[in-house]
Amino acid sequence: MSETKIFTGKSILFVSPVFFGYEAAIKNKLIELGADVTYVDDRPSNNSFFKGIVRVYKKILDDTILKYYAQVITDIADREFDIVFLLNPEAMPLSFLEMCKPRWKNALFVMYMWDSITSGTLRERESEVHAGLCASLRLPLVGFANEF
Repeated sequence: MSETKIFTGKSILFVSPVFFGYEAAIKNKLIELGADVTYVDDRPSNNSFFKGIVRVYKKILDDTILKYYAQVITDIADREFDIVFLLNPEAMPLSFLEMCKPRWKNALFVMYMWDSITSGTLRERESEVHAGLCASLRLPLVGFANEF
């Protein structure tokens, strides 16, 4: 059975951390479904030190992260996107979304989290940041039952 190219003619900004090749598989599937995909790594660096600090005490990396995302905005500013797809952002600052929303005001913004925002999986600060991302995107903050 052949799949319909449901994203033909659509341009997607896909922001995700590198995670066991999932980001590449998802990007490739979106392309296979007809999308023009621009991938942005959520983190400025993927070395073990940086990944650990982002999860434990991200604040000390704020300057590095802000510079990285300022460069991302510069790199993609001339592109048009129909969809902005955020997959489990860890390092992304709210300021990035505050720049994206007016620039791509007609785009559909979608955020998918691997971990529940309402569970004890995320630390308190991360929950606040992700709730802020949802508020910035004007997305409902949805919790799923533990069965999922």
